[in-house]
Amino acid sequence: MYRYILVALLFCFFNTHSQTTADPQFDSPYELNWAVDGPYLGASIGLNVLGFRLIQEKDALTMDELENLSREDVFILDRWAAGNVSPDADELSYIPFYGSFAMPLLFLLSENERNHAGQISVLFVESMATAGALFTISAGAIHRSRPMVYNEDVPVKERLENDAQCSFFAAHGAATRAATFFLA
Repeated sequence: MYRYILVALLFCFFNTHSQTTADPQFDSPYELNWAVDGPYLGASIGLNVLGFRLIQEKDALTMDELENLSREDVFILDRWAAGNVSPDADELSYIPFYGSFAMPLLFLLSENERNHAGQISVLFVESMATAGALFTISAGAIHRSRPMVYNEDVPVKERLENDAQCSFFAAHGAATRAATFFLA
């Protein structure tokens, strides 16, 4: 995964560098400063790595803890979701998730934005790295069971995985919001 981020960053750097140096009339509404943007990208990607480590090292529920789980212990506004499982909804959630990553390509429809594709790419990577850092650190540090953990029809093995404790906040929602807000 990090190889892809590195390739994207290199593309952004070289594309931005070639745009600004090749055309002396280059006038962009976007301002990049690698002295600021470079460390920011490095820090946000580093926080993603930290968050992923937190998620990987997160303790799963024990069998005793699983047996003692009660929907009544779930915050009242979230209680309705405890136990919900829908493979169809899970499949459908990938459509807006992946679609939102492609939405910034709409910038390519405008010649003005196409001329600033490198800068827009850097801004997009910064946005997604920020959202990723917020998600991974939150999901790694906050212990909250996913709704499926409360469903006894779900195999115990799945309910006991450490990933089943990463309910706050939703990765699909965070990434989709970041990408669509970026486009807006």
